[in-house]
Amino acid sequence: MATLGAIKAAVLAPLTLGLTDGRGAVGLPDSIPVGAEGFPVVIDGEDDAVVETATAGADAWQTIRLLVRWYLGRTAEMSSQALADAYRTPTGPTSVKALVEGDRTLGGQARYVMVGPPSALGTALVGTVDYLIVDWPVEVLA
Repeated sequence: MATLGAIKAAVLAPLTLGLTDGRGAVGLPDSIPVGAEGFPVVIDGEDDAVVETATAGADAWQTIRLLVRWYLGRTAEMSSQALADAYRTPTGPTSVKALVEGDRTLGGQARYVMVGPPSALGTALVGTVDYLIVDWPVEVLA
């Protein structure tokens, strides 16, 4: 069974390869180096990311709930809204859902991954800067 860290990295990988210049993080970094494409992070979706463990004979699996949070840019920037519109589409080359679900096994790290609908636009204060953010719930069966 894959580790939680490996699963988080597998969720982040298609986002940093497909939409950013390789920047993104597993967990919340100390600072947010938002570039032209924003900055994605993968964090626990609940107090404990592993919400259920089940077994059937010798076979065991876990249900893991994560959150993809995308820091789009400063709240006053028009480009931040444009990014939000592009990333929240359910299909297409800039769709967060389509990129993560493009390989339902996350490169062999999971049995299945499903990305839920994006949240409404929100803000997050990092240091003294308000960033526009969007969250996507991600459920992984591993």
